[in-house]
Amino acid sequence: MNPFFKRHCASLTHIHNTQYLPTLSQLIHLCKSGSLFDAIKLLSSINSSTHLQNVVSKPILYATVVHSCTRSAHFTVGLQLHCHLIKSGLETDRFVGNSLLALYYKLSLNFNDTRKFFDGLHYKDVVSWSSMISGYIRVGRSRNAIELYLEMLDVGIEPNSFTLSVLIKACSEIDGFRLGKCLHGAVVRCGFECNEVIVAALINMYGRSSEPSDCRQLFDEMLEPDFICRTSIVSALTRCDLYLDALVMFHRMRKKFGFLSDCFTFGSALSALGNLEKLKQGKKVHALVVIGGFSANVFIGSSLIDMYAKCGILEKSRRVFDGMPRKNSVS
Repeated sequence: MNPFFKRHCASLTHIHNTQYLPTLSQLIHLCKSGSLFDAIKLLSSINSSTHLQNVVSKPILYATVVHSCTRSAHFTVGLQLHCHLIKSGLETDRFVGNSLLALYYKLSLNFNDTRKFFDGLHYKDVVSWSSMISGYIRVGRSRNAIELYLEMLDVGIEPNSFTLSVLIKACSEIDGFRLGKCLHGAVVRCGFECNEVIVAALINMYGRSSEPSDCRQLFDEMLEPDFICRTSIVSALTRCDLYLDALVMFHRMRKKFGFLSDCFTFGSALSALGNLEKLKQGKKVHALVVIGGFSANVFIGSSLIDMYAKCGILEKSRRVFDGMPRKNSVS
């Protein structure tokens, strides 16, 4: 057994219960309801029963329990299950492998361990590749994510909507506009041009690349843009210095979703108002920030300071700064 797994290996406690034998559906229900340790106890009972070997050999059972470990951030328990799966030979199952990969890339402190596990997978499908690509982006290694995507294409695996959405986001972060346009082509080829998460990522990418016409075209082609797409277009238009257009979108968004806004939407609106020196409207948005409970947000605080300063109200900027519970270099 790999030394990395040996140091984490611990046997599962077997609980014998002759009066009640758990079923697969009951165990899955416990996992989905967040009762991980009760599920582990039931799993141990199944392991100890000679009457339920057909149940214990079902990979989906273990994949569900590992997924529950990931959701509840119990990495050590997940490692113990991994050791058991190695011994039982179920580690080679596709669903089990993908569940374990998600456990590592979401919870492991050492991403190299995640890569080692990925490289050792017996079966890699688009879910496996997409998880690893997302993992690289999660730890700030966007270039590695793009390299892995190209490797995925070389072995004949087609991307899914999740793969493309995270890669487009990576292109935005590393100024990979040319590759981003290629990914846009892949989006159209795969038929994902109506996927709201992907469209929002594309709008953000074109906004960062100062391509407002592409942003507007993507947004206008959506039949019913959701909250994420509207947030992206407000941010993109602000980045492109189209402040009036950004504010029009912001007010339409407010009309449709009411008080449902986030710090990025408010930040973009405040930036647009500051650049237009619209103090009265800026104060109204400040009031909405307070009502929405975003006053303590560092990003919002910095946006308010900037807005009041650009409107010439430096004493108000100072008051906002002094009232911030946390500050960053931008503040």
